Amino acid sequence: KQNLNVEIGVQNTEAKVFMEALYEDAIPFAMIPYGYDYLDPSNLLGIWLSSGRHAWYNESFESLMAIANQLVDDPDKRITLYQQAEHFLVDDVAGVFLWHPLRNELWRPYLRAEALERNDKGSYALRIDKLLNLSTTMYVTNEVLIKPNDLDNTRGLWQWLFGGEEE
Repeated sequence: KQNLNVEIGVQNTEAKVFMEALYEDAIPFAMIPYGYDYLDPSNLLGIWLSSGRHAWYNESFESLMAIANQLVDDPDKRITLYQQAEHFLVDDVAGVFLWHPLRNELWRPYLRAEALERNDKGSYALRIDKLLNLSTTMYVTNEVLIKPNDLDNTRGLWQWLFGGEEE
C-alpha cells in the first residue's frame, strides 16, 4: 500500500479450492510458484495463454505463441518469437516475476530410477512426474547408459538423448 497504493490481503487457501478459483479467474492476484515440466520456452510461457490458468489476455502474445508453438524447422526464429511474446507478458505486467531459481542436475550414468528413465517420447530427461518416487526407486547398476566414446560416433549427445538420427 505504501509504495503502490494497492491494498493486498494475505489468505492461505486449501490447494484444491485455490486452483478451482484460479481456473475460474476469481483470483486477481496471487503468489504462485512454477517449475518447468520440460526445458522449452513453450512450457513456461504456455501457462499464460488465455486457455491457461491465468486471467490475462493479449492478442499479440497469443498470436506469437501460436506461431512459435508450431514452428519446428527454424529454432532461432522460434526462440525470437518466444522472446517477443515474453515482452508482451512483462510489459502488460501479467505477472511479477520475483525470482528465477536455477537448477542444474547431473546424474551418474550408472544410476537408475523411475524419474531417470526414458519418457513416453523416448527421451532421457528428468521425469518431474516421477520425482517423488526418486528416493524409493533409485539404484546403482553396472550398466552405464552412455560412455564417453559413444559421443564420438555418428550420433551426438542430442540424438542420444532424444532418439533420432543426425541428418
